[in-house]
Amino acid sequence: MIYWVDAGAGWQNTQVIGPGPPGSYDHLGLFSGATVEDGYMGFPTAMYTSVQHLPIAWNISYKPQSETQSIAYTPDNGVTWIKYEGNPVIPHPPPELNVTGWRDPLCFRDANLASALGDSVDQIYATVSSGERPKSGGRLLLYRAQSPNMTGFDFIGYLFQSTANVSWSPFSGNYGFNFEMGGYRSLPTKEGPPLSVISYGTEGGRELPDGTADHENHWPLWTAGTVDSSGVFTPRMSGVLDWGETYAYLGVVDPTCDRQLIWYWIYEDDNGYGVNAKGWRGSLGLPRVLTVNYLEGVTDSSATENGSWDASQASDGTYTIRVHLCVTPPSDHRHSDRLQSQNSQNFERPQRESVSQLKAWVPPDTNGCIQQSPPTMNCHSLSM
Repeated sequence: MIYWVDAGAGWQNTQVIGPGPPGSYDHLGLFSGATVEDGYMGFPTAMYTSVQHLPIAWNISYKPQSETQSIAYTPDNGVTWIKYEGNPVIPHPPPELNVTGWRDPLCFRDANLASALGDSVDQIYATVSSGERPKSGGRLLLYRAQSPNMTGFDFIGYLFQSTANVSWSPFSGNYGFNFEMGGYRSLPTKEGPPLSVISYGTEGGRELPDGTADHENHWPLWTAGTVDSSGVFTPRMSGVLDWGETYAYLGVVDPTCDRQLIWYWIYEDDNGYGVNAKGWRGSLGLPRVLTVNYLEGVTDSSATENGSWDASQASDGTYTIRVHLCVTPPSDHRHSDRLQSQNSQNFERPQRESVSQLKAWVPPDTNGCIQQSPPTMNCHSLSM
């Protein structure tokens, strides 16, 4: 597990949390995870997938105990990291789940989710991405930490389940057969209640017409909706985070201006050059801001069909379309009123629109995802 710190002059790699000795719970690798600021003993704590059997893939046989979930903490603000001696903290998936994979524990706190579940606002949760064999579809598992120390977790249930190899809409990519890097966050809305949003990568459902895999057979998706008191997510809209070569999105809370950011991996389309020439491949993309945007005065009732938006009917019979998008932050990112006005100028149209016009300019979502770095910020909590 490689991590970086913002040293003032730019991001610097300081250390690698390496695999354990042969035969240990993580001797073959440490897969992606996330960090909370106040975890084990009050220290910043990273949660990751510890690997002891390879290969792992959604379309081959899965060996039990291949993946477990573990933590490491830093007592000196990231200079050194110590693996918890009681690892793994989640030793196996739910016994009823015949997994295609079980990895990428993204730990986080979220007041909206805590309220829905009747928990304290300081409650720590974790999502773990998976799927069910033989080809039943992706599963996003939700766990609750037993204490702030994160040394044990209880399985709440399946936050989101998909049917294999289907799409929410023509604007929404494909759910594939297995989820990766699935995480949760809440976004503010102008109507009041926050919008629950999950982002996740899907495997196995992105093919060309001739049946060959496209974009490494991956989709980077988001789905927005609501979560009930039992922790079950109900979708209202779903779309693609980026139609290009990006994957493995990770959310970050920017506490300086209360906004949700996401980082992501850009993989390579160069026939393996990166691995062969450099020993590694891909790069991290520039951060993006997540917001909810609105289009008012839509007259066509087919706006209520499934898409990368949802619709509510106004008193005059028209519809207001709500779209979850990645957007470019304004120059002065610390003023949320300016953020709203500048980001929504293309969406809040007073004139009435037809659905054909809506589909022409409400993107497949990438049109709103401009790769531009936001101003310098101080992001403490790496969580969804």
